[in-house]
Amino acid sequence: MKIDFSKESKPRASFSSFETLFENENIKQLPVDLLIPFEDQPFKLYHAEKLAELAADIKENGILSPVIVRPFNTKYQILSGHNRTNAGKLAGLNTIPCIIKDCDERTAKLIMVNSNLIQREELLPSERAYAYKIQKECSSVKSIALKESQDRRQIQRYIRLTYLIKPLLEKVDCGEITFVAGVNLSYLSQLNQQFLTEFIDENEYKVTPKISQILKLKCQDFNLTEDFLFSIFNPNKIEKKKITFKREDFSKYFSDTLEPDKIKESILNILDEYFKNHKNTT
Repeated sequence: MKIDFSKESKPRASFSSFETLFENENIKQLPVDLLIPFEDQPFKLYHAEKLAELAADIKENGILSPVIVRPFNTKYQILSGHNRTNAGKLAGLNTIPCIIKDCDERTAKLIMVNSNLIQREELLPSERAYAYKIQKECSSVKSIALKESQDRRQIQRYIRLTYLIKPLLEKVDCGEITFVAGVNLSYLSQLNQQFLTEFIDENEYKVTPKISQILKLKCQDFNLTEDFLFSIFNPNKIEKKKITFKREDFSKYFSDTLEPDKIKESILNILDEYFKNHKNTT
């Protein structure tokens, strides 16, 4: 199945054309070896198969939407277009069409986040979460909500996901944990999050929104234990506890030379006789 890579350069319907943001900028062909990635940027790169298909499309049609970069030491840091750059390398291009923005770190982050939010039609919860977090460093939740046509509380919920440890956030991304449950779990300490992750992986439990709400309300101020988690995940299961006796408990009733099996048999016979005679009075 061929992937429609035209979406890579098409804006979402709620925005004006992405290209109009930089319509007066000069496009320059830069050597591909001079382009370096934006470290710790929150957007996932294409997997090998999708990257290969984009490279094939570039071989046929070229890079239709220029990459945005900024001068960085002796090279250029990619602000928008990591996948196009990687696919261009795979396609054998020596140069990449680029728009050069001479900007500081704050502006660079905003360009990186805003351009991806505009161009990408589908975003993982983690991508949107860190994008909103970066925007919040330079703006307010209210302005982000207006720009993204989102409820302010929903923006705040996304940002809460950035408090999750990586294994839990990955479970939210793949749908193993719901968005709501992920937000609830974000209120746990990292130590408790790690303990919970190991517990559910080992026991193959699923964290439902209801369980996550219980954990949020009850477990912010103390360290989780296995017994507590078992009680949360199995509220209707009564643990059967083993009853044990020592031989000295029966020393006054049975001879020390009597075999354990004989003692057990005698005790069971006595209990049978007792409950038989008292069944109508208990």
